[in-house]
Amino acid sequence: MRLDPSTAQPTDLTATIAGVVAREPWAIAALFEVATTPVRGMVLARFQDAGFWVPRERLDDIVRDLVLELVDLAPGWRPDGGAKPWGWARGRLISLAFAQLGILADDFDKHPALLADKSDPGEAIDADSSALPSEILGRFAAHRSDAALLVEALELEISERDRLVWLDALSEKAAGNRSPAVTVAQTHDISPALVRKICQRVRQRLHDLGTDDDRFSPLLGLPALAA
Repeated sequence: MRLDPSTAQPTDLTATIAGVVAREPWAIAALFEVATTPVRGMVLARFQDAGFWVPRERLDDIVRDLVLELVDLAPGWRPDGGAKPWGWARGRLISLAFAQLGILADDFDKHPALLADKSDPGEAIDADSSALPSEILGRFAAHRSDAALLVEALELEISERDRLVWLDALSEKAAGNRSPAVTVAQTHDISPALVRKICQRVRQRLHDLGTDDDRFSPLLGLPALAA
């Protein structure tokens, strides 16, 4: 089966996704063929809006991983929902795309070009591998207004312990840790359940701040609040 993402009919996608759910090789290949171009465009546009330049090879890797994520998400898609799979899962895919960049992660220094603001492509944040996530965010805040706003909001609304737990959890998740709450719990000598509760509380407080105060409304667009 060969699908064109611009002309694919719902019935074609339904058959493809049904095959993906059944882990049929032809269906997974078809999903890659039909989804790669729209996913690439969606992610590239969001990176550009956020001021990130990503090398083509790195973007290819990210897009491939996102289509693989669609394979895992396929059982939840419904053809009568009015959206194609990549549109239905857009929020999840965009969040994962930013996590792939390692935002707030210690390995950010391996890709210094990703930290350069498009308004000043020659300037990059100096992040060493031993830096804590909170330190990296502080350096990032000197270059981008949205990061500076996040720092201000965290200091205004969140206790020091809670913001450190949240940033550490984001860092672990961005680094590919499938059990970030367990790792962070060990670091802070608390339970994984409390880590998850703190992260939920921080996201909710930041969301409320962004909703209630126009000055902080840009926070609502940060992938970290959906992480």
